[in-house]
Amino acid sequence: MSTDSPPLKKRKIRQCTFRKEWRSQPEYESWLLPVDDDATAARCTICASTFTVKFDGVSAVKHHASTQKHKQKSLASKQSATVKKFFVPAISSAEDHVTAAELGTIFHGIKHNYSYLSMDCGSKLAPKVFSDSDIASRMRLGRTKMEHLVKDVLAPYAVDGAGITDALIDFCEQADETSGGICELLATSLEKANLGLEILPGGQVAKLEFLNVYDRALAYLEKWFDFENSPFKMLAELDLRKGAPTTLVVINAGNLFGSDFQEEGDELYSELCLLKDALPGLLKCDEKSSSMWLKFLKAVKCPLLQNLMEHVYSIPCSNAFVERVFSVMGNLWTDERNQLSVPMVKAELCVRYNLVYSCEEFVKMARENKKLIRAAKSNSKYIFKFRE
Repeated sequence: MSTDSPPLKKRKIRQCTFRKEWRSQPEYESWLLPVDDDATAARCTICASTFTVKFDGVSAVKHHASTQKHKQKSLASKQSATVKKFFVPAISSAEDHVTAAELGTIFHGIKHNYSYLSMDCGSKLAPKVFSDSDIASRMRLGRTKMEHLVKDVLAPYAVDGAGITDALIDFCEQADETSGGICELLATSLEKANLGLEILPGGQVAKLEFLNVYDRALAYLEKWFDFENSPFKMLAELDLRKGAPTTLVVINAGNLFGSDFQEEGDELYSELCLLKDALPGLLKCDEKSSSMWLKFLKAVKCPLLQNLMEHVYSIPCSNAFVERVFSVMGNLWTDERNQLSVPMVKAELCVRYNLVYSCEEFVKMARENKKLIRAAKSNSKYIFKFRE
C-alpha cells in the first residue's frame, strides 16, 4: 500500500432543524412548537417538555407523539376542554371578546327594535346553533343584565361625546307644562350633563334670542328671506373650508352676540394669525367646519374665538331632530312594551341616536375600547363615567 495515497475524509453527519411546515400537519398543529434558543429542538405544549430533532427530524416528532405519556396527556386534555371553555381567566382577551359580543348583541337589538324577551331567548339559542363557538357558549344575557348594560354603560357612553353634534342628553316625564316648569327642567337636565347655564358668558345667547325674537320675526316678514342682509350670511364666512375669516368678519359676528371684539384688537389679531397657520393642516383632514374648529380650539388656547364659536354653534337650525326623537319614541314605547320604564326609554333613545355605528362597526369598536369593556364587566352594576 502506497504511503503517498491521500487520507480518507470523514463523512460529516448533517444535523436536522425544526421545520415550520411540521406545524401545518393536523396531528401536530395543536401541540408542536419550536424552541426559541435551539433550532434543533421542539416543544410539546401538552407534555410541557422539549425533545431533540437533531438526528431524526420529523421521525423524532412522530416518536414523541406515539409515547404513552403523550397519549395519556392528550386524552386528558381533550376530556377537560368541554369544562375549560366555561372558565375564562380573569384578565384575558377571550373574556373581552365575550363582553364585546354581549354589547354588540344588545346594540343590535336596540338598533332594530327587538324586545328584551326576544334577545334573552336569542342568547340562550346561540350556544345551541353555534355549538362550536367558545364566545357563544359563554354569553349570558338575561333581561336584568341587559337593562343595566343599556342604562348604566351604553347610554352614559353615548351621551358623553365631544364636539358639535345633535345628541339626546335626557328624557323624562314632566307634569308641570308651565314655562317655569319647563325652564327648571331644562336647567336641571343641562346641569346633569355638565352643560350648566353658567358656561354661557353673561347669558348673552339667551338675552339675544329671547329679547329680540319679535324684532327678528318682523324683519323676517318684511324682508321676505332677504339673504343678502341676513346675519346668517355673515356667519357663513366663519366656515373654515372657505378659508380663515378676516378680522372684520369676526368683529361683526361678535357684535351679533353682544361681544365687542374691537376692544381686544391685538389679542384677536394674534388668535387669527394662529388660525391661519393651523388652517392648511386642518384642511387636509377633509372634515366639516365644526370639526375643524373643534380640533383647533382644543389644540390652541384662543378664548375670543372660542367664545364666538360657542355662540354660533349653539343656534339650532331646526326642530327636526327633536321631532324625529318623538317619532322613534312612539315606535319604541308600544303597548306590547309597556313595562319599559322612563330611564330605559331614555337609555335606548340615547344609544340609538348618539352611537352612529352599524352593528358590525359597534362590535369592532367595543373590542378595542378597553374602558367600555371594563365598565361592562364590572360587578358594581356597570356605572360608566368618562369624566373622572
